[in-house]
Amino acid sequence: MKIALLSFDNSKVINYGGKHVHQELLERGLIKLGHEVKTFYPPIETRKWVRRIKIVLSNPTSLFSYYARFKKIFHMNLRFFSFLKLDDFDIVHCHDVGSLYNIDHPSTVLTLHGYLAREAVNYSPTISEKDKRKIFDFCMQIEKSAVKKAKHIITVDSRLKNYVIQEFGYPEDKVTVIYNAVDTELFKPVTNEEKILLRGKLGLPKDAFIVFVPRRYV
Repeated sequence: MKIALLSFDNSKVINYGGKHVHQELLERGLIKLGHEVKTFYPPIETRKWVRRIKIVLSNPTSLFSYYARFKKIFHMNLRFFSFLKLDDFDIVHCHDVGSLYNIDHPSTVLTLHGYLAREAVNYSPTISEKDKRKIFDFCMQIEKSAVKKAKHIITVDSRLKNYVIQEFGYPEDKVTVIYNAVDTELFKPVTNEEKILLRGKLGLPKDAFIVFVPRRYV
Protein backbone atom coordinates (compact mmCIF):
# COMPACT_ATOMS: atom_id res chain seq x y z
CA MET A 1 0.00 0.00 0.00
CA LYS A 2 1.22 3.50 -0.81
CA ILE A 3 0.71 5.88 2.11
CA ALA A 4 1.29 9.63 2.41
CA LEU A 5 1.93 11.10 5.87
CA LEU A 6 1.23 14.83 6.19
CA SER A 7 1.80 17.21 9.10
CA PHE A 8 2.41 20.87 9.90
CA ASP A 9 5.13 19.67 12.29
CA ASN A 10 8.26 18.42 10.56
CA SER A 11 9.53 15.48 12.63
CA LYS A 12 12.62 15.29 10.43
CA VAL A 13 13.69 18.63 11.86
CA ILE A 14 12.32 18.34 15.42
CA ASN A 15 12.51 14.77 16.71
CA TYR A 16 11.17 15.13 20.24
CA GLY A 17 7.68 15.62 21.64
CA GLY A 18 4.69 13.29 21.48
CA LYS A 19 3.46 14.23 18.01
CA HIS A 20 6.89 14.19 16.37
CA VAL A 21 7.85 10.86 17.93
CA HIS A 22 4.43 9.44 16.95
CA GLN A 23 5.01 10.38 13.31
CA GLU A 24 8.49 8.86 13.21
CA LEU A 25 7.42 5.60 14.87
CA LEU A 26 4.38 5.30 12.60
CA GLU A 27 6.48 5.80 9.48
CA ARG A 28 9.03 3.23 10.66
CA GLY A 29 6.32 0.73 11.61
CA LEU A 30 4.46 1.02 8.31
CA ILE A 31 7.67 0.52 6.35
CA LYS A 32 8.46 -2.58 8.43
CA LEU A 33 5.03 -3.93 7.50
CA GLY A 34 5.97 -3.60 3.83
CA HIS A 35 4.12 -0.39 2.92
CA GLU A 36 5.55 2.39 0.78
CA VAL A 37 5.53 5.57 2.85
CA LYS A 38 6.30 9.15 1.88
CA THR A 39 6.22 12.08 4.29
CA PHE A 40 5.16 15.61 3.40
CA TYR A 41 6.28 18.15 6.00
CA PRO A 42 7.07 21.84 5.49
CA PRO A 43 10.75 22.08 4.45
CA ILE A 44 13.44 23.33 6.82
CA GLU A 45 13.68 26.60 4.91
CA THR A 46 9.95 27.20 5.40
CA ARG A 47 10.15 26.55 9.14
CA LYS A 48 13.11 28.93 9.50
CA TRP A 49 11.25 31.61 7.56
CA VAL A 50 8.17 31.17 9.74
CA ARG A 51 10.29 31.57 12.88
CA ARG A 52 11.84 34.76 11.49
CA ILE A 53 8.41 36.19 10.73
CA LYS A 54 7.26 35.33 14.26
CA ILE A 55 10.25 37.14 15.77
CA VAL A 56 9.90 40.23 13.58
CA LEU A 57 6.14 40.51 13.86
CA SER A 58 6.05 39.83 17.58
CA ASN A 59 7.15 43.44 18.07
CA PRO A 60 4.30 45.10 19.99
CA THR A 61 4.73 48.27 17.90
CA SER A 62 3.75 46.33 14.76
CA LEU A 63 0.96 47.89 12.71
CA PHE A 64 -0.76 44.50 12.45
CA SER A 65 -2.78 42.74 15.12
CA TYR A 66 -1.57 39.46 16.60
CA TYR A 67 -4.47 37.79 14.81
CA ALA A 68 -3.28 39.11 11.45
CA ARG A 69 0.25 37.82 12.11
CA PHE A 70 -1.06 34.43 13.29
CA LYS A 71 -3.25 34.06 10.20
CA LYS A 72 -0.40 35.05 7.85
CA ILE A 73 1.93 32.43 9.31
CA PHE A 74 -0.77 29.74 9.31
CA HIS A 75 -1.59 30.36 5.65
CA MET A 76 2.07 29.86 4.70
CA ASN A 77 1.79 26.24 5.79
CA LEU A 78 -1.66 25.79 4.24
CA ARG A 79 -0.22 26.83 0.87
CA PHE A 80 2.52 24.21 1.13
CA PHE A 81 -0.06 21.41 1.31
CA SER A 82 -2.37 22.90 -1.32
CA PHE A 83 0.24 22.25 -4.04
CA LEU A 84 0.77 18.55 -3.27
CA LYS A 85 -0.10 15.90 -5.86
CA LEU A 86 -1.43 12.89 -3.95
CA ASP A 87 -3.58 11.03 -6.48
CA ASP A 88 -1.15 8.07 -6.63
CA PHE A 89 -1.46 7.32 -2.90
CA ASP A 90 -3.89 4.73 -1.52
CA ILE A 91 -4.21 6.57 1.80
CA VAL A 92 -3.45 10.14 2.83
CA HIS A 93 -2.87 10.21 6.57
CA CYS A 94 -2.85 13.72 8.05
CA HIS A 95 -1.62 14.44 11.57
CA ASP A 96 -3.32 17.78 12.11
CA VAL A 97 -6.34 19.58 10.74
CA GLY A 98 -4.16 22.13 8.95
CA SER A 99 -2.49 19.56 6.70
CA LEU A 100 -5.88 18.09 5.73
CA TYR A 101 -7.65 21.42 5.16
CA ASN A 102 -6.69 21.80 1.47
CA ILE A 103 -6.48 18.09 0.60
CA ASP A 104 -8.98 16.49 -1.77
CA HIS A 105 -8.51 12.71 -1.71
CA PRO A 106 -11.04 9.84 -1.46
CA SER A 107 -9.16 8.03 1.35
CA THR A 108 -8.12 10.43 4.08
CA VAL A 109 -7.33 9.54 7.68
CA LEU A 110 -6.89 12.22 10.32
CA THR A 111 -4.98 11.63 13.53
CA LEU A 112 -5.71 14.27 16.15
CA HIS A 113 -2.98 15.02 18.68
CA GLY A 114 -4.59 18.10 20.20
CA TYR A 115 -7.15 20.89 19.96
CA LEU A 116 -6.13 23.53 17.42
CA ALA A 117 -8.50 26.35 18.42
CA ARG A 118 -8.17 25.91 22.17
CA GLU A 119 -4.40 25.53 22.09
CA ALA A 120 -3.92 28.48 19.72
CA VAL A 121 -5.65 30.73 22.25
CA ASN A 122 -4.19 29.16 25.40
CA TYR A 123 -0.59 29.26 24.14
CA SER A 124 -0.79 32.80 22.72
CA PRO A 125 0.94 35.67 24.50
CA THR A 126 -1.06 38.32 26.32
CA ILE A 127 -3.38 39.57 23.60
CA SER A 128 -6.70 41.35 23.40
CA GLU A 129 -9.95 39.47 23.86
CA LYS A 130 -10.90 40.60 20.35
CA ASP A 131 -7.83 38.90 18.86
CA LYS A 132 -8.43 35.77 20.96
CA ARG A 133 -11.98 35.50 19.60
CA LYS A 134 -10.79 35.97 16.01
CA ILE A 135 -8.04 33.36 16.38
CA PHE A 136 -10.43 30.91 18.01
CA ASP A 137 -13.08 31.35 15.29
CA PHE A 138 -10.46 31.08 12.52
CA CYS A 139 -9.04 27.85 13.97
CA MET A 140 -12.48 26.36 14.60
CA GLN A 141 -13.33 26.90 10.94
CA ILE A 142 -10.16 25.00 9.99
CA GLU A 143 -11.06 22.20 12.42
CA LYS A 144 -14.64 21.87 11.19
CA SER A 145 -13.63 21.74 7.53
CA ALA A 146 -10.87 19.17 8.10
CA VAL A 147 -12.95 16.90 10.32
CA LYS A 148 -15.70 16.91 7.69
CA LYS A 149 -13.19 15.77 5.03
CA ALA A 150 -11.76 12.90 7.08
CA LYS A 151 -13.03 9.43 6.15
CA HIS A 152 -11.79 8.13 9.50
CA ILE A 153 -10.35 9.81 12.59
CA ILE A 154 -7.76 8.46 15.02
CA THR A 155 -7.33 10.19 18.37
CA VAL A 156 -4.49 9.68 20.81
CA ASP A 157 -6.82 9.69 23.81
CA SER A 158 -10.52 9.31 24.65
CA ARG A 159 -11.01 13.02 25.44
CA LEU A 160 -10.16 13.94 21.85
CA LYS A 161 -12.56 11.25 20.65
CA ASN A 162 -15.37 12.77 22.72
CA TYR A 163 -14.39 16.22 21.47
CA VAL A 164 -14.81 15.45 17.74
CA ILE A 165 -18.07 13.60 18.39
CA GLN A 166 -19.63 16.25 20.61
CA GLU A 167 -18.18 19.39 19.00
CA PHE A 168 -18.50 18.44 15.33
CA GLY A 169 -21.07 15.63 15.33
CA TYR A 170 -18.56 13.20 13.79
CA PRO A 171 -19.88 9.57 13.71
CA GLU A 172 -18.60 7.62 16.71
CA ASP A 173 -18.12 4.44 14.67
CA LYS A 174 -15.59 6.29 12.51
CA VAL A 175 -13.35 7.31 15.43
CA THR A 176 -10.64 5.04 16.83
CA VAL A 177 -8.51 5.71 19.90
CA ILE A 178 -4.89 4.62 19.50
CA TYR A 179 -2.57 5.72 22.29
CA ASN A 180 0.95 6.92 21.55
CA ALA A 181 3.40 4.06 21.13
CA VAL A 182 6.74 3.41 22.80
CA ASP A 183 9.95 2.88 20.83
CA THR A 184 10.84 -0.60 22.08
CA GLU A 185 14.16 -0.49 20.23
CA LEU A 186 15.20 2.42 22.44
CA PHE A 187 13.32 1.62 25.66
CA LYS A 188 14.04 -1.95 26.77
CA PRO A 189 13.92 -3.82 30.09
CA VAL A 190 17.26 -3.84 31.89
CA THR A 191 18.79 -6.36 34.28
CA ASN A 192 18.58 -6.02 38.06
CA GLU A 193 22.29 -5.22 38.12
CA GLU A 194 21.77 -2.36 35.66
CA LYS A 195 18.84 -1.07 37.71
CA ILE A 196 21.00 -0.92 40.84
CA LEU A 197 23.76 0.92 38.97
CA LEU A 198 21.30 3.40 37.50
CA ARG A 199 19.64 4.08 40.85
CA GLY A 200 23.10 4.66 42.34
CA LYS A 201 24.02 7.16 39.63
CA LEU A 202 20.73 9.02 40.11
CA GLY A 203 20.88 8.93 43.90
CA LEU A 204 17.66 6.92 44.19
CA PRO A 205 16.94 4.42 47.01
CA LYS A 206 17.68 0.85 46.00
CA ASP A 207 14.22 -0.56 46.81
CA ALA A 208 11.99 2.54 46.38
CA PHE A 209 8.90 2.23 44.18
CA ILE A 210 9.24 4.89 41.49
CA VAL A 211 6.56 6.30 39.19
CA PHE A 212 7.88 8.06 36.09
CA VAL A 213 5.52 10.28 34.07
CA PRO A 214 7.11 11.31 30.74
CA ARG A 215 4.87 14.13 29.54
CA ARG A 216 4.62 17.87 29.26
CA TYR A 217 2.92 19.75 32.08
CA VAL A 218 0.45 22.27 30.64
